[in-house]
Amino acid sequence: MIGTAFNAPKELANLAGAYYKVFAIGIFAQSIVYLFESIFQAKGYTKVIMWFTLVAQIVNLSLDVVFMKYLQWGISGAAWATTISMYVNLVLILAYVVVVRKEFLLNIFKYKLEFKNIKKIFKMGAPAMTESIILSIKIFVFTFFLTKIGTKNDIIAYSAARTAWITILIPVFGIASAGGPMIGYSFGSKDYERLRDISVYKFKILQRYFLTTFILMIIFPTTLLRIFNVADHGNATYIIRTI
Repeated sequence: MIGTAFNAPKELANLAGAYYKVFAIGIFAQSIVYLFESIFQAKGYTKVIMWFTLVAQIVNLSLDVVFMKYLQWGISGAAWATTISMYVNLVLILAYVVVVRKEFLLNIFKYKLEFKNIKKIFKMGAPAMTESIILSIKIFVFTFFLTKIGTKNDIIAYSAARTAWITILIPVFGIASAGGPMIGYSFGSKDYERLRDISVYKFKILQRYFLTTFILMIIFPTTLLRIFNVADHGNATYIIRTI
């Protein structure tokens, strides 16, 4: 159904369906991982998340090779590799919490659902959720029209340029994630001078990073795209410069 919505050929739609059927098994693990990651970030334990994610991704890539190359499982092998890595990440986090950070243990049976708390959570999360929904709809609509009127090279070029752009944004996400707890601490303790300093430092760091990235994307777009093994750089070069 998802593949059909994006106007994908039947064969590709079936492959995508096979992938997501397996991938869906890992959603439960990933949701719990996100919960504990938010707690770790709030406490400033970002290195722990980094190392566990690194181990999980190494497991993912290793299993990709085993399942796809040696066992010949195809796209389903890639899905199983990703799903297993999600549970590896979850097991590592739970083991760390039980052994090292017992104060993070959550007794879900101890708490009762209270409407005022649920309302507060949704009120705070609604804007971010709405933003994500808007972006998802935009991507959905654009991808639909791209597969309808675009050529195969257009689709490959856009995918490569978008992947390059997301990769470039990774340091931005890291800086934003690291700055969140620091800003929260400063705001909670009413240390507004420190809050201002942190905000200014973040702005200066991101400003210099985006300026450097802008120059590289304008001058060396083809070099950036070679990293992603794109054979035809024409359309992708135009897209990456436009981004």
